[in-house]
Amino acid sequence: MAGPAQVRFPGEDKHKRVRMRGIKKASESIQKRLLRNLERMLDEPAHIIPDKAADGRWPRRDPLVRTIKEVKHIIEKRNDRKWLRRRMVRRRGDNVAQALAGTMLAANEEEHETVAIFHHPVYGETSYVRRGIGRPAHQASLQNQHDPRFRLLVWEEHAKSGLWFFTTDDGVHCSGVKARPPDGWVDEGLAAAAIELRSGDGVWWSAGLDEEKVRDQSPTSAGWIRLTLEDGTVVGVSARELRRSKENFIPSLSLRMLPPKLSAMSEAEWVWAPGGWPAGRSLPEGATAATAEVMRSWLDMEIEDSELAGKARAAAVGCWDVGVMVGERWFERGEDWSSAIDGGDLERQAVHIALDSLEGGLHIRRDGVMLDLHDDVLRIEEVNANALLTTLWDEHGGHIIGEMFDLQEDEADEVADRPRRKGQGFNAFLKSLDEELGNRRRLARLPWRGASLPSVLGFAHRLITAAHTEGLGSTMASIRKRQDDSEAALGWAWLVAHGRDGSEAWRFEQAARDKGSDWAPALQRLWQVSLATIEGDSGADDPGDSGGDAYIEAMAALRTITGTIPELPDA
Repeated sequence: MAGPAQVRFPGEDKHKRVRMRGIKKASESIQKRLLRNLERMLDEPAHIIPDKAADGRWPRRDPLVRTIKEVKHIIEKRNDRKWLRRRMVRRRGDNVAQALAGTMLAANEEEHETVAIFHHPVYGETSYVRRGIGRPAHQASLQNQHDPRFRLLVWEEHAKSGLWFFTTDDGVHCSGVKARPPDGWVDEGLAAAAIELRSGDGVWWSAGLDEEKVRDQSPTSAGWIRLTLEDGTVVGVSARELRRSKENFIPSLSLRMLPPKLSAMSEAEWVWAPGGWPAGRSLPEGATAATAEVMRSWLDMEIEDSELAGKARAAAVGCWDVGVMVGERWFERGEDWSSAIDGGDLERQAVHIALDSLEGGLHIRRDGVMLDLHDDVLRIEEVNANALLTTLWDEHGGHIIGEMFDLQEDEADEVADRPRRKGQGFNAFLKSLDEELGNRRRLARLPWRGASLPSVLGFAHRLITAAHTEGLGSTMASIRKRQDDSEAALGWAWLVAHGRDGSEAWRFEQAARDKGSDWAPALQRLWQVSLATIEGDSGADDPGDSGGDAYIEAMAALRTITGTIPELPDA
């Protein structure tokens, strides 16, 4: 009688290979490593049992006692394959013993070509031979006892119940309900740490530090970590070495204990002082408390080594409550702290004017947000002058301009609105304004400011002021646009006085050139006197002083030679 017809589902391929997730064919090196570890399980099975500290404190119902009892029973039956097969799938009983039964069965097998992959977010990845229903973490741990990290993982449930485990070259040790590492654990861990350390008498230190600095706890502007362990050992690690290390420092120590919580038996301190902070002076309490929180998070592996220094400095600076903190540099409140601002001299001066006169505390964050503080401290995270002025300008721009350039409030507010209208950077704006107002202040030394001089004398005065404010070249256009013969003659005199008459002669009639040549010495004298008056060589700024008088006398001489009839107005 024919059997039932075979049914094939759509898309089914009888030659298709099925790949199981988490399973792979072991390489030769992995097979050799597992073989060595499994052979040791048969030859020296007692090495997996933790040593219990003689002076340790233990819970009334110690879960480790029951586990060790069942583990010893498995060890006695380690060569009974039939019994091991039954035990490794039995759901009742101790979990560690269940995983050990599967491992012992694997140890009795000759080939281990197919292995399972165990992956843990903290401990990493490893291969193991999976047998039975024991937990993958336990089986992976038992079959990788050569690795100090994985060696502990089989005891994770007992660690959750309050027991502490430590691994050394001699094996696994349990200290009871208090974290007390066995002798040699600290030195072994530091010698194998992720960062290379040198050692002295109870002191270890990384590159960038020395034994004396670690003992004396000397702060630096770069900062370093001072780790004090339960047995009194002190470790100093520089911030530079933390950044350079490819592997995090704390896991290389804490994963040699279970739970991996180094903070239970050590303290870490951020040893740092900002630039400018007086030697020997203690840091503010708020800054110390803030960095202590960062250190605790680092010990609990919540912060990467590469981020630690930046977070610790930011925490300290963010809680500073005295003086002025610009970036990571500190100043007394009365000092000129603007030197720590990046920008031009005028930009730094503007920032200083805006902030130094403020009463109370202020915190300017890097994103431009300004926060009032109760403490009398100025904290400036953003050290770029242009960015700071962008934040401060709307509220303080008029005050800045008024103080910098001695302008009245209305004029200062009007001038302060220019950067917004023109979209101009503050450095270029302040430079151009300084030049503009500087020329205005210098020209104020000349007499007849705002007054009108008669005919050709007014033309001469306008040429002189234009040459001082806009340059000598700017006067050429005025000379070419002369309105009468007198201005033409004076224009030629101006060219002769400055030695520029050669290329412009064709623009002037002979009569203007003859008359202008006679006027040139007096006009040249007037120009020289204006230079001395504006530059202050005569020693006074007031137009009524000797400098202003010399200019009036030179203008009077020009009036005489030009034959100008109206008198000069009062200066």
